Amino acid sequence: METIAPRPVPLWRSLGLAVTASVAAVAAAVAAGIVWFAAGGGGARATAALKNPGSDPLQTVTFIAYAVMAAVLLWRWPRIAHRTLHELGLRALRRADFVAAGTGIAAVVALRVLTGLALSFTHNTHHVQTGFQHFRITDPYGAVATAVSAVIAAPFAEELLFRGVIFSALRARLPLLVAALLSALLFGLVHDDAVLFPALAGLGFVNALVYARCGNLYAAMIVHAANNALPIAFLIAYGS
Repeated sequence: METIAPRPVPLWRSLGLAVTASVAAVAAAVAAGIVWFAAGGGGARATAALKNPGSDPLQTVTFIAYAVMAAVLLWRWPRIAHRTLHELGLRALRRADFVAAGTGIAAVVALRVLTGLALSFTHNTHHVQTGFQHFRITDPYGAVATAVSAVIAAPFAEELLFRGVIFSALRARLPLLVAALLSALLFGLVHDDAVLFPALAGLGFVNALVYARCGNLYAAMIVHAANNALPIAFLIAYGS
């Protein structure tokens, strides 16, 4: 299963970095929202935008939050782990990495099929991930911003955080499957969706194994992007 031997990294400093990066992302999102509001986004316009996760300001704020999270992790993670980003898994993809990513995508597709069956069985076929209930695209910028945030920014920042930092810290001290499961459960919990929790945790578990298999975070990011691409394309196409 695992081809990359874990090297110890500071557990508490790594988890502290994860918290710091998350807080920085939230702070950046709040600051960006305040700037937008002060620049003339108040009143009925602000209320409408806040209710629509596909609105231009919310998608811009989302991208900023992910960008800040990634920047903090890229800055501090190598210093805490005492390794270069290349050694930590941000390196050019090789054939084995594509094979691992392809296997991960196949596993995620299987998870989606099982999730669809489960939603049908529980009469939740119209359920969408928490936060996207009122998704609506209002202009081309919103469509592009949504695609960039969901298919590029989110996979990059979240894989850095959950697989790169958190899973790596746990894996240095716990058996592979236990570390993968714990990081996956945390990944599912932060998305705050009880109905889709098994699918979200499943994605986290698969990507932990992909990263453990090839040691390349880009492979896990590809799987994450593929997982997000289809539902986001559907939302963009029909949420307008």
